[in-house]
Amino acid sequence: SARRVLDGSNTIFLEDAGTPSFVTVFYAILHEEERTLTYVNAGHNPAILLHADGRLEELGPTGPVIGLVDEPGYAEETIPLEKGALLFLYTDGITEAINSREEMYTDERLKALLMENAGLPAQDLIKVVFEHVRSFCGDVPQFEDMTILVLKVL
Repeated sequence: SARRVLDGSNTIFLEDAGTPSFVTVFYAILHEEERTLTYVNAGHNPAILLHADGRLEELGPTGPVIGLVDEPGYAEETIPLEKGALLFLYTDGITEAINSREEMYTDERLKALLMENAGLPAQDLIKVVFEHVRSFCGDVPQFEDMTILVLKVL
């Protein structure tokens, strides 16, 4: 189960880390036949689920970051994935990207862009988001990784 994987990862991380540190993780198992997603969010920024009817849902943390506590008690959530839904996972380098006025890109800006472009194919949506973030930042160098994963339910 997703919960057991994260519990085990937390234990190994605590044993091997050496110095106080932590890591955020969004771990999910896709059940294609049942059209469900089972996930554990260990302190990672929320995945964004855009439902086919246009509703936006955030899949927020279900437990603490890995490496913080001995027994984190992660909760596992299972959600249905209806036809036409879009699941958007990303690292905080997207929403925390900064422009020359030291303004962050923000979650709100990302959500608005996703809602405007939800009908695009996954590859095109990824391209649009990266281009929008780069345009927002201008000449300011990237200081964090920017990773995106998109799942479209057909």
